[in-house]
Amino acid sequence: PLLRALEVLRRQAKKPAVREVLQSVRDRIADGASLSDAMQAHPQTFDAVTIGIVRAGEEGGFLEESLRRNGLLRERADE
Repeated sequence: PLLRALEVLRRQAKKPAVREVLQSVRDRIADGASLSDAMQAHPQTFDAVTIGIVRAGEEGGFLEESLRRNGLLRERADE
């Protein structure tokens, strides 16, 4: 499901740079990396807090919830 979701996001991205990052993250995961490790390869896109939240979700078995919470944090920060 994660690889499919990243592919859908990549196809929907309007900016070429975003498409490239999503493709890279997807490729790294397909090669066996965790999501947090794949994201960590792009520090210009994903900050340390986001990577930490994702890593905690992976290790604790609640990745879906950690992604949801991170989305809420980002929405609040943008407001």
